[in-house]
Amino acid sequence: MRALGNLTRVVNFSTEDTSIHVTTVNCTNPLGKGTLLERVVQALVSCVTTGNVKVQWNVCHALGNLFLNKSIPIHAMPWSTSVYSIMLLLLRDSKNFKIQIQAASTLAVLDKRRDYGQSFSDIVQALVLSQESLNSSELADPSTYKYMVALNEQMHVCMY
Repeated sequence: MRALGNLTRVVNFSTEDTSIHVTTVNCTNPLGKGTLLERVVQALVSCVTTGNVKVQWNVCHALGNLFLNKSIPIHAMPWSTSVYSIMLLLLRDSKNFKIQIQAASTLAVLDKRRDYGQSFSDIVQALVLSQESLNSSELADPSTYKYMVALNEQMHVCMY
């Protein structure tokens, strides 16, 4: 996943080379039909739902790299809404603060409001609710305090 994420940051998808053949990724499913970009996103989304904590963290990181690729008009991609929803799901429901931090970081990568498309208000609302929940929750394990602080800081970055 990490290598795939690093690759998505540098490949110029606006002039996608159809001679590039990617057949599998270290995940449970092979890449499906569609352009290279669509297959990469499909593989990442598939790994979020089937992977363990480390895989989920790497997928968040990979999607953050994908969002940094300026050759991709994220707001116009048909898969963007589902990717945002997955990041919000991980932010809201993951019990692992590191995954929540990375999901929030991924959502903060985009620098223009239009990149979020019609999902913008849903993302803002979910971030506000997540931050309120975080601020009102008690830690079960004091050793996770540093991650809770980092998550709180990352959500502030997302909001501004």
